[in-house]
Amino acid sequence: MKHIYLSPAKTNLYLAIGPQQPDGYHTLASCFSTLQLHDTLELSITPISSSSSVQSNQPTIIFKCNHPALQNEREKNLVVRAAKAFLNTCQISKLPIPPISIILTLKKITPMQAGMGGGSSNAATTLLAFNQHPDLPTLSHSQLITIAQSLGADVPFFIGPETNAPINTVIEKAPHSSHTLAWGSNRGDVLTPIPESPSDITHPLPNWPILIVQPNTCKISTPKAFQAWAMQKKTPCEQDKTSLNESLDDFLNRTDHQRQQFQALFTQTKPPSIQQLEALIHNDFESILFPQYPILQKIAEAMKTLGIQRPFLSGSGSAMIGILPVTLCNALQLETEPTSSQTVLNHEISSRFSSLDVQYWVSRLGNPDTESLYKNPNTMIV
Repeated sequence: MKHIYLSPAKTNLYLAIGPQQPDGYHTLASCFSTLQLHDTLELSITPISSSSSVQSNQPTIIFKCNHPALQNEREKNLVVRAAKAFLNTCQISKLPIPPISIILTLKKITPMQAGMGGGSSNAATTLLAFNQHPDLPTLSHSQLITIAQSLGADVPFFIGPETNAPINTVIEKAPHSSHTLAWGSNRGDVLTPIPESPSDITHPLPNWPILIVQPNTCKISTPKAFQAWAMQKKTPCEQDKTSLNESLDDFLNRTDHQRQQFQALFTQTKPPSIQQLEALIHNDFESILFPQYPILQKIAEAMKTLGIQRPFLSGSGSAMIGILPVTLCNALQLETEPTSSQTVLNHEISSRFSSLDVQYWVSRLGNPDTESLYKNPNTMIV
């Protein structure tokens, strides 16, 4: 039987970079949010008879992907790495694995090197898919988190906290979890839900429509972004000296105040507004990557012509994200007539970016929805 899992993208509504740790990683403070834009992962497990000549100590893993670069670099892909790490943990824990053949098929939609956690989400989805499959052993939440941390700092976010259902769900087993926001500390891999207790939520994060724009000529890997940050630290300009040279305690105190601001936004008596959320949006990488990649600033300026008040860099880039204004959504009847609005909105967006070499997607904040999805670049995803 085939199981199909949604693998959501993410963005960082807040991202601050703190002092470097002894292991070389920077202390981070970040507010993660899932997006409805997502990849899909299909898992198929077939038993191998005891008389088969292809039996081995490790199950056979076959990986397929619609993206040539990922298909060609099979062993480096996070889906394959996550699969092998899960099976290795089972063996170390002396959990029996039956003779099986595993086929993992990834349909890639989330842009790569965009700061949207596509690969990290794929890895977490693989771990969760394995953990829920009846033909494989079940690992504890702490074991999943340990594997996730070994694969990448963003991977634990997509596993979700132990008290909630995972955010990567089997399509046949909707509804989706309410886990959409989390505060990341340490390397971004130590997570606290926002709000900390589901019972504290007075108003969840609205599924506001967002515009995602990625330049075709600018792909920024996470190591490359941190290298740029390290170079700035050697020769900081005047306005950067405070944040670059603050102590760890000062950084933690400053960013914990921001965490409390996000916490308050979803426990207040009134529903949060776009303006309230935009007032909290921040990304330290913008100060160094915008000057290095002028296309990012041009994208931000084009987004503002659509009425987007606070375009922001997603993670370490290179995707830019902005919340579409309510006035535009209402004018296009985006909520009530999404299909007829698609052509109109595409025309509006295309006209603003006609001079820029970019791809764009329209999605929403929050967890993936299996209905009314437009999954191709340059079309709506609502």
